[in-house]
Order: sequence, then C-alpha cells, then structure tokens
Amino acid sequence: MQNGLLDIRSAMNDLLDAKRLPYSAQFLEATLDLVDSRNGDFQSFIQALLETSFWTNQDFLGNPFKNLCNELAAEIDRFALTHTEPAYHSRRHFKDVCLMISYLLLQQQTSPEIQRIKNPWHVSLEESWLLLYAAIAHDLGHPGLINQTPYEIEQNSLHLLRQHFLGSSTEQSLYEPILEAVSPWILATDHAFYQKQLDRAALMNPDHQDCLAMLLVEADVLSSTLPKKGLDLTYQLSKEWQDLYPDKSMALRNEVGYLGFLNSLHFLSPHALAAQIPQILNDSALQLRSRI
Repeated sequence: MQNGLLDIRSAMNDLLDAKRLPYSAQFLEATLDLVDSRNGDFQSFIQALLETSFWTNQDFLGNPFKNLCNELAAEIDRFALTHTEPAYHSRRHFKDVCLMISYLLLQQQTSPEIQRIKNPWHVSLEESWLLLYAAIAHDLGHPGLINQTPYEIEQNSLHLLRQHFLGSSTEQSLYEPILEAVSPWILATDHAFYQKQLDRAALMNPDHQDCLAMLLVEADVLSSTLPKKGLDLTYQLSKEWQDLYPDKSMALRNEVGYLGFLNSLHFLSPHALAAQIPQILNDSALQLRSRI
C-alpha cells in the first residue's frame, strides 16, 4: 500500500508541475488511470494529493483546510462501508474531480492574465482550498439516482456536509462561512442547469462567484472529455442507471448518446483554455464521430 501511495503521489506531482504544462489527453488519462488502478481508500488519496508540491505551496499560516479535507475524506470512506457505491458517482469520481480541479487551478501559475486580482476568474489562495473542499463534498452520499426536483441530490449532499460538521473536531465557527461559500458551487453541479451556469459565466464581465462555480463544474466533467476514459465513464454511468432508468441507460451505451453529451459541453474558463481542454474535447468528439 505504501508503495502504491508513493506511485500515486509521484504521478500527481508530475501532473501538477507548472513547468511542464500543458499536457496531452493521453497524459491526463494515464495519470487518472494510475490513480484508479491503486484502488486505495479516499482519505489516503487526499493525503497524497495534499503532499504534492502544488498543494504544499498553497499552504498558509493557520490553514484549516488540510484537516477539513482529511476529515471529510475519512467520512466519505466510512459512508462507503455502509452504503453501496454507485457505479459512476463513487470515490473514483471524487478522485477524478479533486485531481482535475487541482489541474485547472495550476494553470493560474503560468497565466499572467489570470493572475491579475481584478480578473473575475482569479482564484485566491483560500478560494483554491474552498474549491478543493467543494470537489470532495460535491457528490457526498450520492444515491446513484437522477434529480426529480431541482438540486435534490446536491441539497442532500449539503445536508450531509452540515451533519458532518457537527461531529467534526474543527472549530465550529469555521463551518457557516465554508457552507455559505461552497453551497452555490455544489448546487451548480446539477447538470440540468449546466447551460444557465454556462451563460452566466460567459458574460463579458461575469460575477466572480459564477466563475468559481464554473471551475468546479468544469472539473466535474473534464474526465468525461478524454477519449478513452470518457467512454469508460459513460459506461459506468449507464450501469448506474440501468435498473431504474433503462431508457436513459441504453441511450448512453449508444455512442451517439455520448457524442451528444460531448457536443453539449463548452469549456470557457481561462484555466481550461490554458490547459487546451477545448482542443481535447474537440479531438475526442472527432474521434468518436469517426467510429459511428
């Protein structure tokens, strides 16, 4: 296990190295596949991620988020022991999103434009940690279902997060500001409202909070744009839905359905542009069209 964690941390360090940006889709896939292949618990993954050079360089005096992230990761592992994990919305997905939000945030180090504090897409040090925390929490307790009412599953994740706070060892006064910050970002991951979120973030002068929410949304779907991993993730989501939503499940198993999903995506953050994610998305769609 220890060697596996060292392999994961080394791979994540390679990915989160600003001097080597940007990376190809194949490199991103190889890193995510390595992390998946180790099948370790989620807390060990988070510990390894926080020990990467990127996150150690984001540390600051009195930083509560290292403890908060580890406590929530441990809670997610405990939850998985007593509940059946969905095929797609599992800890594998959590790991992908945490790594992809880290990768997007890394782009700020190489972009003078994003580094300008007046840029609405600029992410402060504390906001970086809040986004990582939101990535950990965004699908907390996901039941593998589809929302029947707006934000139903996301609201339940926030309810579970509040319950987790009550039993945490961290100073209770921290939690309300954290919940206030991450709640709109987590709600934004309800894919039914993806286009509305996209429209707000695409304005000439977008609201800063809409930009932060969009970064989490982009991290949530980024792995699904990769040519091989995206197909595997689509299969996992189809498997998750097969009993309760057989028609939707079959539509996903048809590559035309996956292509439709890819065509609906649009990456517009300067972080995603710096990482060349729109090109990766376009290449994946072209590759898929050639097979249909």
